[in-house]
Formats: sequence, structure tokens, C-alpha cells
Amino acid sequence: MIPCFFWKLLPGSDFFWQPIENAQEKNYNLELTGFEYNDGDLIYEYETERAFNGDGYSIWIYKIDEKTAEYFKNPNEEFFTKYPKTDFRNDWESEFWKRTPFDQKEQKFLDFAHSTLDELDFELEDLLNENGNYYAYEYYMHSFGIGNIDFYIICPNRKLIVKINSNT
Repeated sequence: MIPCFFWKLLPGSDFFWQPIENAQEKNYNLELTGFEYNDGDLIYEYETERAFNGDGYSIWIYKIDEKTAEYFKNPNEEFFTKYPKTDFRNDWESEFWKRTPFDQKEQKFLDFAHSTLDELDFELEDLLNENGNYYAYEYYMHSFGIGNIDFYIICPNRKLIVKINSNT
């Protein structure tokens, strides 16, 4: 019965785990942006199977609420100079949040994080070339080049946040 509780298979176990997961999500987003919020409704998800060492690809796109979208229309200055600063990526390099349009000198990072968004009416490039959006990423370099990346896009006008993780 205990394993069923931990794996949320036991009826009612979500009532226990949901507040904990919401608090973890808010904390992660605080480390990511300096603003505490929940992701909102998941509108797109694609995840490959992960290898034994974590290699694989994931992309999640969330619909953020109005309050969060309003904040990101004019974030504070620390947003651009301190974030993302996620604790569990302490051996990775961070590129703090920048305004779009996307800087083509960073194309190799986008190429590593890129995905075709089946079932949606836009692509990542559309979001990165649209004024009023922001992007940031954290990456780890292997001897042969980029090996791991977390790439983020915030679109206040569309009320979207994109989170990508790619590991090789």
C-alpha cells in the first residue's frame, strides 16, 4: 500500500502530493525567473524515452495566467542580470534572460534545443523573432561541443512559457 501512495496509485494520494508539487514548481520558477508562479495548463508536451544516463529530449509548453503574463510584460531588472540560477545546474553555464528577437550568434544553442512543434500553429523561431518575448538557457559543454541544454522562452502576449531539456 505504501508504494501505491508514493506512486499516486492509491485513490486520494493526489490530495497529499499536489500541494507539494505546486510548491516545488513555484520554487523552480522563482529560481528560473525571480518571480514565483505556477506553470499553468500544459498545452503541448513531447518527451523521448530517457537513456540510463538521462540522455533524451523533452519540451513542455504551458499557458500562464494573466497575473504572470502581466509581470513578464515588464519584469524587474534582476530578471536580466541574475536569472536563471537553478541550483541543480551549478556546473552549467547560464545565459540570462534576453529580449527577442533572437541573437543569431546563439544559433548553435537553439539548434541543439530545437524541435518541430507538431499540432501547433507556430514554431520556436516564431516565438524568438516576435517582439516582447524573452529567452534564456543553461548549457553544459562536452569536449565535442554542447552536450546538455535547458532552453526557455517566455511569451507574455501569447501567455506562454516554453521549457526544453536536451541531453546527449
